[in-house]
Amino acid sequence: MKRKTLLVVSVLAAFLCLTSCTTLSFRMGENSYFHLLPLSAIDEPVDSYQLITGSFPGYENVAMEAWFTSDETALNLVMFAPTGQTMCKVVYDGEKISFESTFLPEYRIIGMFIVADMQLCFASTGSIGAEFSNSDLVLVESFSEGKLVRRVILEDDEIIYNIEYEEGGIHVVNRLRDYSYQIEFLQ
Repeated sequence: MKRKTLLVVSVLAAFLCLTSCTTLSFRMGENSYFHLLPLSAIDEPVDSYQLITGSFPGYENVAMEAWFTSDETALNLVMFAPTGQTMCKVVYDGEKISFESTFLPEYRIIGMFIVADMQLCFASTGSIGAEFSNSDLVLVESFSEGKLVRRVILEDDEIIYNIEYEEGGIHVVNRLRDYSYQIEFLQ
């Protein structure tokens, strides 16, 4: 009986370890976590060649080209150096993230931040709102002539994310993690 109990406890512990290690969430605010959204959160397929310029902790005045695609099968972002060298590749299939980089440290969390940023920029209001419904995070959107021009994420009435949609691009500011960048659509 002791062996059977030990076996059951061991199998349960291994299962919990495996499932907790693959959790696709991270702390987004002081008290809130963001769980990556399903691939269906981005209503329309995206296929976009981009120029990304910005500043990140430890990296000032970064400029790179990127190819971003998202559909019902995967979210992909490949970033290129000005020389054409692949700097980073992130693939999210709705269940797991693959992150490869010759430039950035290979921390799994960086891949999650990249996917989360793309989802926060491109996902539907309903999908983001549903994710925030059980947290202290609040989504506020502004429209001009029926077109989304700004998406703000607040926690305890403090702006932690500011996303502005401009003609031909998107400007993202993450105040909590102290980075900002501009996405310019090249095609």
